Amino acid sequence: MRILSMTVLGIVTAMSPITLLAQTQTYRAEGVKTVGAGAINPPNPRDTCNLAKKAATDKAASAGFKGRVEWDHLSTDSDCKLSTTGAGIGYYYIFTAKGTFYK
Repeated sequence: MRILSMTVLGIVTAMSPITLLAQTQTYRAEGVKTVGAGAINPPNPRDTCNLAKKAATDKAASAGFKGRVEWDHLSTDSDCKLSTTGAGIGYYYIFTAKGTFYK
């Protein structure tokens, strides 16, 4: 029994540095892009969503996370969430993108 417990202790001690290396660091970032436009001619959703993603990517890069990213699916057909606010004769289109960045 004593030999078994020493063997288990030895294996756990040897695995500890490997376990620390296997843990990945993550960073949650949110990017927002606001565009003012009229109701008749709204902004291109794909381009504006990409700008919101770029804002989130810039935040993550400034924190040192330039690796793989997984975007949250915030609407039924996009990685971005769209909300609008009325402003006189036009609207503000607010695109939000959230993602998890890995080192």
